[in-house]
Amino acid sequence: MVKILIIIYPSKINPGTIIRDQVSIVDVLPTVLEMAGIDYKGKYNFQGTSLVKLINGEERKLNSVAYAENWWDSPDAFFEQICLRTNKYKYILTPNPDNIKKNYPAFPDINEELYDLEDDSDELNNIAKNNKNLTKTFNDLISKYLSYSGDIDTLKKNNPAIVNRNLELLKFLGYIK
Repeated sequence: MVKILIIIYPSKINPGTIIRDQVSIVDVLPTVLEMAGIDYKGKYNFQGTSLVKLINGEERKLNSVAYAENWWDSPDAFFEQICLRTNKYKYILTPNPDNIKKNYPAFPDINEELYDLEDDSDELNNIAKNNKNLTKTFNDLISKYLSYSGDIDTLKKNNPAIVNRNLELLKFLGYIK
């Protein structure tokens, strides 16, 4: 389970306020802008949504899904994992587990993991094989998300100067080779 601590406007938010709904790091920017009184709606297209109403207890963000991904780059292989998390489930997709096994032979030979977080908060029992409809739903959501956010090849094609500059910065910082 991932927990994020955000301290914003201590005079406006009661100390110790906990939001149990699923939120994502992409929700931070719209939240900060709204709290600062900056009108961004209609001017910018953010993936996230402001959490101000949620923080104030005016609204619940039910059934939301958080997206995360891990990328590893090694001299021998590039591999990734993509995760979707709801309040009840965590789904992890490893598109190319063979790439991981090249460098980490002990890595499990699976490309899908599904955990029921209500019954298995330690994520010990992978229920993916017995829940094909649910794994397909999560897989479809990943495809939808990636088509919305764009993959690196699409970004390079549409914005080569921006992408090349960002890639240079990521290389300089040591995130990619």
